Amino acid sequence: ISPIETSTGIIEYADVIPQKWLYNHYYGGTVYAEYNGKNITSTLSAAYSRYDGDHYGEVIWAEYSPNVSKDHQFYFNNTLKDDMNVFWKSTYNINDALSFYIDLQYRHIDYTMKGVEDKNAVIDFDNRYSFFNPKAGINYQLDEHHRFYMSYSRGSKEPNRSDYTDSDIEPRPEYMDDIELGYVYSRPSLNLSANVYYMYYRDQLVPTGRLDDSGYVIRTNVDKSYRLGIELAAGYRPFK
Repeated sequence: ISPIETSTGIIEYADVIPQKWLYNHYYGGTVYAEYNGKNITSTLSAAYSRYDGDHYGEVIWAEYSPNVSKDHQFYFNNTLKDDMNVFWKSTYNINDALSFYIDLQYRHIDYTMKGVEDKNAVIDFDNRYSFFNPKAGINYQLDEHHRFYMSYSRGSKEPNRSDYTDSDIEPRPEYMDDIELGYVYSRPSLNLSANVYYMYYRDQLVPTGRLDDSGYVIRTNVDKSYRLGIELAAGYRPFK
């Protein structure tokens, strides 16, 4: 909104009430095939989705408004996100006590944003991401009461839309490698479990402690980080 000239001078700052809007479309589809054998179960699946969203703001009231039309639009941008993935998951029962599973996913994203954000910042990027997310694990049933398991997985994810609009530098995708080792003890009336995990991150997007003017958490990439811990759980059923 341009400065307003009055008989007493030029007004450059005044109170306004803005209102932010979204106009979004989201659609997609999934197809899969499943096989169930005596010792092997497998699933092969593919999915596609498209998000098409307009983000814009209007000034619904202004303290001084000679050159402000009703519902003046002060910013507009569009986000277009195509998400395609295919995965294969299979479980193999080696015997009654031992089983193994593997899960492989390939994911590709076309991510485009163009226009102007609410602080007059021009947004113009067209990024393509490709991720490979494997997961594998093994279960060992020692007897009817004791079970042990171990797993490894990798997760990867593109930045959120707000990570782009709220950051001074372009955010990077984040990656995580997770190793877990666990034990489960089960009885008809008692269940105990312990799970040790180690998660190693590259370029994790972490909160900075600040919020934007819409209340979203502002995040930034950190080169390396990790989480290490143990989860303990217990359940007791005193009555049938």
